[in-house]
Amino acid sequence: MNMGQSDNALSYYLKAAKDANDEMLSPPIYYKKAGETYLSLAEYDKAIDIFKQVKDNYINSPEAQESDKFIKQAELLKETK
Repeated sequence: MNMGQSDNALSYYLKAAKDANDEMLSPPIYYKKAGETYLSLAEYDKAIDIFKQVKDNYINSPEAQESDKFIKQAELLKETK
């Protein structure tokens, strides 16, 4: 994904997550995608924030269960930057 496509995807994921009803299963999916996009853009602090939000707000979702893995990945990548 090039930079322009990543930015467009990020906007889409964040808007979709915010517009989705919390009772739906989709918000954590879209937030996870946004976090992964932030990782690909080397915006590690934003990725960490997104994954913490998923972990805290959607605790029973599969995405929340994976959040620690992505948070640690972002922290390690941030250290090597």
